[in-house]
Amino acid sequence: MEKRSALRAGLSVFIVSLIVYAFTLCPVVWVGDSGEFTTSAYLLGISHPPGYPLYSILGKLFTLIPSGTVAARVNFSSTVFASLTAMLVYLLVLTLTSNIPVSVTAALTLSFSRTFWSQAVTSEVYALNAFFTALCLLILLVWENKGEDRFLYLFAFIYGLSLANHYIMMLFLPAFFYFIVSSSPGRRGFVRRFAVMALFFLMGLAVYLYLPLRSLKNPPLDWGNPENLRNFILHLKRVQYRAFEFGKKSALSTRISFTGNFVSQALAQFGFLLTCMALLGIWFLYRKGRIRFLATTVLIFIADSLGLIFLLNFEYTVLGRAIVEVYYLPAYILMAVWMGYALERSAAGLIKSVPARKACMAALTALVPAILLLHNFKENDRSTCYVGYDYGMDILNTMERDGVYFAFGDNQLFVLSYLRYVEKIRTDITVYDTSNRIFFPRLYGEEYAGLTEEGQRSVRRETYRKIIENDARPVYFSQRENNTEFGYESVPQGLLLRVLRKGGGYAPARNYWTGYRLRGIDENRRTGEYWIKDIVSEYYYYLGNYYIERGEKEEGLAAYRKAAGIGYDIDWLHNNLSVVYERLFMLDDAERESRLTLALNPDSADAYNNFGIVCFRKGRIDEAAKSFKKALEINPSLSHAQYNYDTVINLPR
Repeated sequence: MEKRSALRAGLSVFIVSLIVYAFTLCPVVWVGDSGEFTTSAYLLGISHPPGYPLYSILGKLFTLIPSGTVAARVNFSSTVFASLTAMLVYLLVLTLTSNIPVSVTAALTLSFSRTFWSQAVTSEVYALNAFFTALCLLILLVWENKGEDRFLYLFAFIYGLSLANHYIMMLFLPAFFYFIVSSSPGRRGFVRRFAVMALFFLMGLAVYLYLPLRSLKNPPLDWGNPENLRNFILHLKRVQYRAFEFGKKSALSTRISFTGNFVSQALAQFGFLLTCMALLGIWFLYRKGRIRFLATTVLIFIADSLGLIFLLNFEYTVLGRAIVEVYYLPAYILMAVWMGYALERSAAGLIKSVPARKACMAALTALVPAILLLHNFKENDRSTCYVGYDYGMDILNTMERDGVYFAFGDNQLFVLSYLRYVEKIRTDITVYDTSNRIFFPRLYGEEYAGLTEEGQRSVRRETYRKIIENDARPVYFSQRENNTEFGYESVPQGLLLRVLRKGGGYAPARNYWTGYRLRGIDENRRTGEYWIKDIVSEYYYYLGNYYIERGEKEEGLAAYRKAAGIGYDIDWLHNNLSVVYERLFMLDDAERESRLTLALNPDSADAYNNFGIVCFRKGRIDEAAKSFKKALEINPSLSHAQYNYDTVINLPR
């Protein structure tokens, strides 16, 4: 194998991936965590737990690119690291097979797989995490072949750095440890070697010191305020998310459902035949005696699939699946490597003629990646999709000058933080974070997280009272947040609710819906992603409310049906539709939506309460009582469910 040809092929993998990703790159802020990560990079702020300090630092470097929006520049960082990952996969397969065409095929197959591609065109941490996974494996292979300790020390430093990007890399420690220990028998200085490795590892991990050092400067985006030891540790442990709650385990049925979902996701990346080829690669590695590499990669694969499923305690909902789906990228990297090894072994065993084998490999190199590229292009082409940007702008443009907005949910908070702090749009508006975790200073004070639920409610009530009663500025809430419990009436104003102050009436001055836009949405193909479905269905749902309030029932029902079709698996939407249909005396439709909500989220107390109301309205008293009781079992503090239950059980039978 000629080194120059191998180098050219590796660079070609990088360049081809980079060009395709750049062509499909999102030009503005994306939905989900994208706005937060971009803002954190630009401001050198603190992202959600555990902080992702390395991503913020590297992202800051990309913001210095003198072209495009800041969001596009940070999005491009994912493009670069995903392209580098593809090149590293090429080198991994090349190291195992010495076959250039097979290595190119495996690398580009990964490049154009569905989920990997999706993480290469927006600002997220998963492309960088994939890069570190492939780099760590490659360094270990080089160390195994060359036997030079400098590669082992490099691995330790890179592994420490990788943990400063994403905590999931911790799950791969047993696999890496096995590889190193099983390669070390007979080598002198074992203890000294590990001591030096520990030093290099800590040097890489030291990037986490960024969190308290930057938090001391109180940047506008200062999630968790990790400037002291207590907050720093809480931030690293992700206490705010409770993702690793070893004291509270998900049901076995939930884990089985996630396992089935992982299998379907893996098949969706490469198709049935290529997935079978990856499994065949495991067999070939075993037959060829590559036991150490096989065991290491299998351990990583299990850790990144079954390990995650049994450690994380997400509910099996569309949101839970959307969050977990991107965690599987390291497993897909290994599938691509196994696939490449199987292709080389299969060709060598089945095609004896060298020219014929080369022709076959050349055909596969052109055909397999091309099929995946064409199949996944539309879903991952973000080049004309402005949903995140337009959603934030529509919210900002709904408010009058000097408005005060209590933002709700990641899609709102993160996009608005980007527009205000990075693009400097509508800086006259004050945006408060109702979760009290992100912006500095804290809306509810620093001690809010340690209060009881009733204590937190009391603090929120007093905070809202001071702002609404002592400030003449217009105040807005998201329609997604229930603020009626604090005693203030509000009126819908486009996507938002405007607070009505005592003694003062208010009517919206104009129809905000005619000015809203969501550019780049093809509802037949791009609304498959959860965060997009969530936003687009929200528009149609509140548009339906607008028509209903105007007495235009048919238009309102049409908008509701549109929302339900787009957000077919979003539980909050169907729960709200159940309430709307019940109020419109459309009880069969209300029952259908309630049942669908419970199918999507069986742990929703609100859904059980709403289903109980529908049953009561339809005369099924005993069924209503059971539903109200179930709601209280899930959430004993749900006061309206308690009132409904008390009312029903005291009715004469």
